[in-house]
Amino acid sequence: MLERKRRGRLVSARREVAEQNRIRNSYERRLTGQLRNLFESIAETAVREYQVGGSPTVRLENVTNRIAEVLVPHYRSIILAMADRFRTVKVKQDYEQVVRNYLRDTATDRIIGISATTQNLIRRALLEADQETNPRQAAKLIEERVGGAFGRRRAITIARTETHAAASYANHEVAKDLGVPMRKQWVATNDGRTRTWHSNVNGQTVDLDEDFIVPYKGVEYRMKHTGDPNGGAHNTINCRCVTIYLEPEDVVVDDQPKPPEAAPIVARNPWDSAVNPDVNDQSISIIPAAQALRQMKNRVADSAKDDRYLADTGPRAGKPVSMYSSTTVDDFGDVKLAGISDEGASVLSAIMPELDDIADRCGVPRLRGFKETRGGSAIASMGDAVMKWSIKRLNADTKPIKSQFSVEAYAKSKKRIDDYEKELETRQQNLGDLRSEKLSAEFRYREDPTNDSLRQRLQELQDTYDKEMIAVIEFQKASRIKLIDDYNTVNSRKKIDASSTWKVGDNPADRPWTSDAYFEGVINKVRTTAYHELGHHIHQMWKPSRKGYSSTGKIEQEYLKGSWRHKASSPSRYGTEDKKEWFAENFSLFWMGRRDLVAPRFIEIMEEVLDVEIPR
Repeated sequence: MLERKRRGRLVSARREVAEQNRIRNSYERRLTGQLRNLFESIAETAVREYQVGGSPTVRLENVTNRIAEVLVPHYRSIILAMADRFRTVKVKQDYEQVVRNYLRDTATDRIIGISATTQNLIRRALLEADQETNPRQAAKLIEERVGGAFGRRRAITIARTETHAAASYANHEVAKDLGVPMRKQWVATNDGRTRTWHSNVNGQTVDLDEDFIVPYKGVEYRMKHTGDPNGGAHNTINCRCVTIYLEPEDVVVDDQPKPPEAAPIVARNPWDSAVNPDVNDQSISIIPAAQALRQMKNRVADSAKDDRYLADTGPRAGKPVSMYSSTTVDDFGDVKLAGISDEGASVLSAIMPELDDIADRCGVPRLRGFKETRGGSAIASMGDAVMKWSIKRLNADTKPIKSQFSVEAYAKSKKRIDDYEKELETRQQNLGDLRSEKLSAEFRYREDPTNDSLRQRLQELQDTYDKEMIAVIEFQKASRIKLIDDYNTVNSRKKIDASSTWKVGDNPADRPWTSDAYFEGVINKVRTTAYHELGHHIHQMWKPSRKGYSSTGKIEQEYLKGSWRHKASSPSRYGTEDKKEWFAENFSLFWMGRRDLVAPRFIEIMEEVLDVEIPR
């Protein structure tokens, strides 16, 4: 008789996530290394064949087999490991059939898909290589497109996605094989990288033979388990959620942390806005600054390990390099924003996934640090992939978000101020009338100084004027004190309201000073500044001529040089300062979704960065 674990378990969601991730991560790391080596080998083979006789001599038919040789053993290993962990009976069971079913029903399509993408990368690289006159440069181009840093990043994504899919499949199949009534529950990791819509389905529980319902952009996706390919790429790529399986009497202790921030929604096109609409003034949760800074530090600590930041030449070869006097290597992987408010830290933490998303799309390493900028009037600056902020300015700019000024509160404050200013205008008008009458009486009295009735009338007017003037001053003073909160409310709203309606074709002199004037809301004001500074990171680090060295990027060294005129096409007056600021201002508006304001020349640069044709 089979011996079962006791019923009525207390199941810890946190522990379940940690345990499944522990097993998956070990296999994921191993697969990442295997895929990196494979992609580099495929690139080297393509280069050798290309050097023999150009594109026609490059053979692609063996790519699928080479990928299968790596993935099939991996699928088998992770499925058996997860099945063995899940097993609830003491006797040995054979799960090779689960492996065979996965290879037959799922793995084949996944391997073919990865192979097709790899072959397309090679074909595109060959087309570009054919345009090169320098054979050495052509070979380097193929290596970069297929292997290199891009291949390493692709290996990480594939390893995580494929490991997660196979592990989740194994759990589900073993649960079905137990032959007892069971339920299953979706458990999201709930950290700064978790998809918003996955956090929303966290805790969803259904019967074993039912599907999870995962709403995304108006469509309800039915998924048997986390990582189920039926959910599409936006629900599976890089997903880290887990499924836990429960018997009827089991109780789940939901000790998973609640999501502190929303992750950006996956864009449908590479050029789509990076703005996550779920991160706004109304929805954001203000958390303690220490907690928000820890979240940020975790992200930059991982980013700082990116080997694209390691120099390959010079005295610091194999180590990170600091090129700016305002940063040191100690800033890499750290967040030094002492004194930042809860509001400021919460906003930066909430939009960090968007910054990482943009960096990923542009093919540059993510930011590796944050620190305070000291001196000067700038609210923020960028150098060595470290974003610097004026704590004083950022705290002041994000303070209104805590009060959450509602439209109703603003309207009431505005009405009280309008009533006061209308009353003041009436009183000042009356005072002006008295002044005119007094001056007229003075003129007549100078012409007839012996007229006692004129003298008496002039004195009466003077006394009345003096009293009214004092009354107006007292009224102003008392009202200003009484309405101070109302003025603060109205002034705060003005700061976060959109102040510019300028469009291309209008008088350039009417352009706003900076791009944030096109948007409203506290978070959008900070977001545009953050995107602007990220733009500097992109032109400093995209395709650097010296690996690991900031400001050696191709955009900065080539596209922002020369005598071409940039001022007329800048969407803001600040963008006319120099070509780097022109790029950063256009960059901010591009990723904020305002391509209607972006310069055509900038669009051409982004087409090369994103390797796509962007609709005009």
